[in-house]
Amino acid sequence: MFVPDDFSGTILIKAFSDRQDLESAINVFDGMQTKDSVAWNALVSANAVNGHLETASEILDKMPMLGSSAMNPLLHAYSQASMVTQAKFVFEKMRERSIISMTALLTAYDKGGDYKNARIVFDKMPQHDLVSCNAIVTACSKSETQNLQELKHIFDRMHARDIVSWTILLQAYAQSGHPSVAQAMLAKLPRYDSLSATAVIEGYGKAGNLSRARAVLENLPERHLEPCTVLMEAYSRNGYPLEAVHLFRTLELEGSIEPDGAMFTTLLSACSHGGLVRLGLDYFAAMAVDHSLTPSPMHYSCVADMLGRAGLLQEVEDLAEKMPCLPIDSMWIALLNACKIHNDPGLGALAADKASQLRPGECVPYVMIAGFPDSLDRPLHHR
Repeated sequence: MFVPDDFSGTILIKAFSDRQDLESAINVFDGMQTKDSVAWNALVSANAVNGHLETASEILDKMPMLGSSAMNPLLHAYSQASMVTQAKFVFEKMRERSIISMTALLTAYDKGGDYKNARIVFDKMPQHDLVSCNAIVTACSKSETQNLQELKHIFDRMHARDIVSWTILLQAYAQSGHPSVAQAMLAKLPRYDSLSATAVIEGYGKAGNLSRARAVLENLPERHLEPCTVLMEAYSRNGYPLEAVHLFRTLELEGSIEPDGAMFTTLLSACSHGGLVRLGLDYFAAMAVDHSLTPSPMHYSCVADMLGRAGLLQEVEDLAEKMPCLPIDSMWIALLNACKIHNDPGLGALAADKASQLRPGECVPYVMIAGFPDSLDRPLHHR
């Protein structure tokens, strides 16, 4: 019978961990005659990275030799899971705290929405690397009391920056109503990716400056899904749904990108707001036929909204009855809004009832139906 030594056992534990086969990893560990710190660390890490945090913590307590190399994977896992209390507990148990462990704690505070303590951890670090700097820049950009001056101050003090650093700063300025500043920063970058450009496009879109948003997209060296989708959303949100459809048609003719579900959600929403029912239904059908995409409940909701706005209320109810997946609340709310516009309190009552079943405890659907014209004079709709 094969009995693994420290070296081969550790390799097997890591291999089984990569395959998410923790039972086999534990069996290998239990079968090892001797277990050094590396093997213990591997077992803790295997459980931590696969989400078995409680088991990882129990193993940690049993370790005969406790070092930061074993605790860091668990600390990182708690951090990524936004389990701030547990992350802090592990951190405080560590005899030696490295920049890796301090960055993990900083990230835990950030994910927990506690920028103040994240900044305290950052300021206590004896030195900073690119990862820790990006972590504090991220935390500052997401804080409720976002301070662009403080964010820029931290950014300017960084000894090294990468595309992630710049993108975080760009997003903060773009989303705070300063898209022109974000675009100026974009122009200074030796290179930038679609995520950076998307932040600027989104900022211009929110400001209603669609020509500049389009210019940023056109200056990209190649097409990418996310910036194109964001620009389509900006067109539709600012009252230009036909421009969103036109952009989609251009992308189709170019053949430069393959649309995904998110882009089709944006497209169908644009068709709805533009009153383009026939075109919207054609695109909805094309999802499966031409692009091998299975429509989600959100896509069905967009179609329901499109039909409802056009006054095709019975078609919306038929769609809800025949769709292969269960309708979500937004679909019934779309029908309810349409019934209010076209004054059909009977069908509206059905939609309100369906929406309330999916939103238990909420009175919004019934408040909407109560505001219908002639709502007291019409008979209730019966299926």
